[in-house]
Amino acid sequence: MKQKLQSRFVHLFALIIVIALAVTTRSIWPNLTEKPTDILAFVGFWVTLYGLSVAIFEIARIGSVSDSTLRAANNSYNGLKLQMELQEVKSCQEIINSSVSELRNKKAIPVIFLSRIKHVYLSVFPGEESTEDHKQNILRLNSYEYVTTPRKSKTQAPTQIINPQYPLEKLGAKEHPYQMTIDTLNRMHDDLSRYSALKNDYKRKVV
Repeated sequence: MKQKLQSRFVHLFALIIVIALAVTTRSIWPNLTEKPTDILAFVGFWVTLYGLSVAIFEIARIGSVSDSTLRAANNSYNGLKLQMELQEVKSCQEIINSSVSELRNKKAIPVIFLSRIKHVYLSVFPGEESTEDHKQNILRLNSYEYVTTPRKSKTQAPTQIINPQYPLEKLGAKEHPYQMTIDTLNRMHDDLSRYSALKNDYKRKVV
């Protein structure tokens, strides 16, 4: 209905109806146009009625166009917001990859990396949408603590790096003393990948 009102042809349709009504009225009550003054009043009435109908249709059409413009603006805003959000997620995934690489090289994760990862992860999975696994990932990441390797003299026997996240018997290979943190970061990366796939334009249209 709103799309029909947007068409200018509605005015022509209204004009045809007004003319038809005027002709019908004159045929039923011919005495309405007996005198010149009556004819002028008769014509003036139907012209006024036509002008009123045009005004009503224009108001309805402008309202319809305004609604369409508002929907288009909302769709554009939502699309832009989604693209910015997905870019944030992608940036966070790159930071996670860098953090995992640092840990595998037995280097500390920069504090700004940890803050950024947690900020994006919590914004993507807020309290009302987060699962127990999401909460556990944050808790494990909060428990991360880098342990520096003590400097050893040439005569000192080699010592093993003790990571407070693991019991000694579960440390496993020495080259991965932070495996729990690495696993947690990998799970967070996978969670963000699934979220990005669900939100992407080729999977779901923005409404």
